[in-house]
Amino acid sequence: MTRNHTPKSLAVLLRARMHADPLPSPRPQPPSPPPPTGPDPAASVRHLLHESAATASPPAAALERFSDGYRSLDRGGRREVLCSLATDYDVPRARVRDLMRQYMSLASASAAAAAGGDGAVSSAEEGKEGAAASLYRMERGLRDALQPKYSGFLEAMNAQPGGLKLLAVLRADLLSLLGEENAPALRALDSYLKEKLVTWLSPAALTLHQITWDDPASLLEKIVAYEAVHPIRNLIDLKRRLGVGRRCFGYFHPAIPGEPLIFIEVALLQDMASSIQEVLWDVPPTPESEASCALFYSISLTQPGLSGINLGKFLLKRVIDMLRRDMPSVQTFATLSPIPGFMQWLLAKLASQIKLAETESREGDSLGEGSSTFRESVLLPDEEKLIHDAIEQADGKQGIELLYDLLKSNQWVKSDKISAALKSPLMRLCARYLAREKKRGKALDAVANFHLQNGAMIERINWMADQSDKGIQQSGGIMVNYLYRLENIEDYALSYSSSGLIHSSPSISQYLEVTFILVLCFILAAIGRCCCRTSLAFSHQPPYMPSFSFLPLRRSSATSQPGDFSWKQLNLHLSSAPFPGPAIPMPTDSSPPPRSAELSDDDRLLVAHCAELCFPSSATPAPSSSSFQFQVHHASHPYPCAAFFFPPSWSAAEWVEGGRPPFGETEVDPALYPSLRAVGSGVAARANAAFLAAFRGLLDGSTLQSEVSRALAEEKRIVFTGHSSGGSIATLAAIWFLEKCTRQGSVNQAHPFCVTFGAPLIGDNIFNHAVRREGWSQCILHFILPLDIVPRIPLTPLAPFREEIQAVLDWLSPHTPCHSPVGRSHAIPEYYETLLRSTLSITSYEACSFMGCTSSILGTLTSFIELSPYRPCGTYFFLATSEQLIVLTNSDAVLQLFFYCLQLDPQQQLLDAAARSLTAHWQYEPIKQSMQDIVCVDYLGTISSALTGRQSNRTTIGSVELSKEAILHLSAAAQWEKQRQRNQTKIIDDNCKKIQVALKSLNEYKRTCELHGVSYYDSFKFQREVHDFNANVRRLELAGLWDEIVEMLRRRELPDSFEGLEEWVNLGTLYRRLVEPLDIANYYRHSKNEDTGSYLSKGRPRRYKYTQKWHEQLQRIPFGSSLESCFWAIVEELQAEMANGRSLEDLKDKVTKLESDAHGWLTSGSLGKDVLLSNSSFVVWWKTLPEQHRSTSCILKLMPH
Repeated sequence: MTRNHTPKSLAVLLRARMHADPLPSPRPQPPSPPPPTGPDPAASVRHLLHESAATASPPAAALERFSDGYRSLDRGGRREVLCSLATDYDVPRARVRDLMRQYMSLASASAAAAAGGDGAVSSAEEGKEGAAASLYRMERGLRDALQPKYSGFLEAMNAQPGGLKLLAVLRADLLSLLGEENAPALRALDSYLKEKLVTWLSPAALTLHQITWDDPASLLEKIVAYEAVHPIRNLIDLKRRLGVGRRCFGYFHPAIPGEPLIFIEVALLQDMASSIQEVLWDVPPTPESEASCALFYSISLTQPGLSGINLGKFLLKRVIDMLRRDMPSVQTFATLSPIPGFMQWLLAKLASQIKLAETESREGDSLGEGSSTFRESVLLPDEEKLIHDAIEQADGKQGIELLYDLLKSNQWVKSDKISAALKSPLMRLCARYLAREKKRGKALDAVANFHLQNGAMIERINWMADQSDKGIQQSGGIMVNYLYRLENIEDYALSYSSSGLIHSSPSISQYLEVTFILVLCFILAAIGRCCCRTSLAFSHQPPYMPSFSFLPLRRSSATSQPGDFSWKQLNLHLSSAPFPGPAIPMPTDSSPPPRSAELSDDDRLLVAHCAELCFPSSATPAPSSSSFQFQVHHASHPYPCAAFFFPPSWSAAEWVEGGRPPFGETEVDPALYPSLRAVGSGVAARANAAFLAAFRGLLDGSTLQSEVSRALAEEKRIVFTGHSSGGSIATLAAIWFLEKCTRQGSVNQAHPFCVTFGAPLIGDNIFNHAVRREGWSQCILHFILPLDIVPRIPLTPLAPFREEIQAVLDWLSPHTPCHSPVGRSHAIPEYYETLLRSTLSITSYEACSFMGCTSSILGTLTSFIELSPYRPCGTYFFLATSEQLIVLTNSDAVLQLFFYCLQLDPQQQLLDAAARSLTAHWQYEPIKQSMQDIVCVDYLGTISSALTGRQSNRTTIGSVELSKEAILHLSAAAQWEKQRQRNQTKIIDDNCKKIQVALKSLNEYKRTCELHGVSYYDSFKFQREVHDFNANVRRLELAGLWDEIVEMLRRRELPDSFEGLEEWVNLGTLYRRLVEPLDIANYYRHSKNEDTGSYLSKGRPRRYKYTQKWHEQLQRIPFGSSLESCFWAIVEELQAEMANGRSLEDLKDKVTKLESDAHGWLTSGSLGKDVLLSNSSFVVWWKTLPEQHRSTSCILKLMPH
């Protein structure tokens, strides 16, 4: 590249559009050619287009005339030409249809000949080569016909001098038109042209060049004109950007000489700059020998038609490699980037919230009550106050209205007071915009998306970093540093592209934590809205909202790390202050009495016996896990039983296993607990790792297994029991025993019994789902005092609060010599407050889920903070009074009570509440002393009737008062469970009959095919008869019905027991074995394996995977062993592999396994005998295998002769 320039060239450069204001300069255009002659210039250019596109090899002169003519057209004329190119030279669809008919006819004839009788085999073999050649020729013709006619024109134009530049202009015009009209033909042309440009502009075809002051004036003039991020103001500014401490690199293509396609500007600094002013006006610049940071502050694409082609990604990586090679001292690679979409997003957000506020006001005026419209709190109270204080005349407007008015213009920047008031909310909202706002799973901001997909992380946001009018208008003056950590670039890029994970620094996380407070408040408002619906559904009364407010943020502990969220930062009112609106009705004297829950006299005796083991008399020393692992107590009354007692542990090390996630959970061992998983999806349950390890230690290092086996041999009922963490071990033991007995089919007449007292939660939602699915919930009884702290401990992060948990356990331990007051140490009250907040977040999130809240912000909660995975499992008995037990089998309702039983009264002190909660852990004496006299009450059974009258705002569970919000949440949990039951009934009533009718029809179709001597798989694949078409209709009907069932299961809209219902498992198995072969036939009939992959790996629908796993779970056979319905898919893949040149030796293991599996499936009847018909494509293929192999095959005797 020439580097000489003359005074004339410098004068040209000086005359370039360099000016003081920051508006971007117009881009240079080549000299306009003379306009085409004739009355209609567009018609003349279309004629030139026809000359060029109508032939396979257009002459260069015609292409040049078209290029000149197109450039001379105005916008309307270019639109006419592009529409003509897109429609008149599109894919010749009539020819494609004709070739498709010929191809299908030829393929059917070839298949029919191959499937003919033995007499036709030799003939078929003779014509095999000719038929294959005809098919290949036809396929080539089809591929050629599917290419649009303009493909040759575009290829020829690219080879023409100056043609690539014209194609970029063409695409720029296309993008402009598509922004106004969504014409399918234009969009197809754009897509095709983009694919071609990506190929032609591959990194191997591009040259990286460092642009310096010595380059030709024409190139420097283009840099001035094309700079799109920070316009070059004058000649001094240009020289500074190309001088000492600065670099400028560009990508060049040989077809567009002297003009970069994209260029990047770099500043060499000692540290990351926090404002663009530092970069552009750094006088004197940092000496290059002292530079340790390369800051990319501008990336400009010179050709609008190359938009969407990621040239910047390759340019950035090559520039980083070059700088690392040439300047080893540079270790930090970062950007100082604009945020072009921030203000647009923020103004739209504020406008929508203002509109919602107006709607809320109108509804409130019309109803005379609180509004049922809920909106997000964009501003914190302190932020709103600062804005009000900064503006002298607020005119009674709300904070968001004032903020909206200020941001609509740039005038707020001129006031230091207003600017200072806006800094906090704008910085916080900007962090949210960059790190949380997404579109289709990726960052909403285009610049952020570019850097994140290249492997960067969000390092820092900078206030007033770009004070130009453009910077204030687009981003409020804020700029962001994206940091490229060289050791993490690949990992960050992969996690972002696969799951949309955005990595950010602790400074960004701190802004997001504050934003989380607002999100949680919105969640609470959403719950109020759901409660409102529940209230109206029962009583048609006006709604209410939960009350919440903010207090100043506080530090959680000295051990907190930057970016860790502290629950103490969220100081919500956990009290039950009166809510606006009328009181929610409670039970009256005329309400139906609570329904009793059955617990037999014998079971009551067993519960009392277990309580005696867990809470011995004062003369007996209290047991602990440090003194023994378990005890066995044999009893003969009320019937022979062996009670295995597991003592509690008072060491946090046995509650929290080191090296685990914050909540200390891990997947259960599938060998020990094969049923503890979601059957359809195959996801394993997760449980407390420390408790799992403790129980595994008991199995491997004690006599537990032999003692259980001995008691079982003596026909004694097995009982597991424990207090505190011992109850969790007892639960794991009970499930292990149930798994073992179920697998062996040796469950005795009396099911095993598990009784726990104050046991902490141990498993997640899938754990609970699996236990309920297997019908084991009624065997696991948890007795809980409403205020007991221990069952709720797993709802808090375990690892970060290990010391606090140890302080709680030390206070609870009976081996502690003397108990100091709870308030003596700050650890216990602070941990209790953390527990309240954790429980609030989980119950709020779950309540939104089962109450039907559809707000998209609900999903945002888990991106701000990780919620505890633990959920209640089994049957819960809350000891309301010494004479009454409240029974709950609904885990959602149990979880809600975990929070609302601890909800503080307005006058109650946190310290007193914590002391009561700890003391409650040892107050289970009534169960031991008077279990026979305690009444068990089905509390949820009274909720609906309780909401039909008018009563006070509160009800009680023993000494614990529940607010009306708690009653509504419990009612909603009960209604959700009933709705799931109704969904199951609807499926059984509506879908079952439809499925049976369709299956009967397909069975008749199968028999009809067998009568004609062909398997129904082959008949369906060739689709020659009317009954094949009718079978396809039935297949599609059944697919819709079963897909609906599977989706309802995925959304938890069916009872947990549904997947274990034997009649539905059997129906699903019948459906899978009969209909899946038709899906396989359809898949390979349309050659989907060539584009998508094999049926088993890429094409198998979820409905067949689910029904197969149901069958395997019910039959207790290995998962993946029931693949008989995929027999034909395996055959098709083997045929395809052999057709592609692989020999039997290469596929020996696969063929042998198929034959072995087929023998078992045919013998058991799970695979139909029609696959062995003489004309079956399986039999025809098998007979092509070498004689040596067939003679030793295990299915030889089954084959027709």
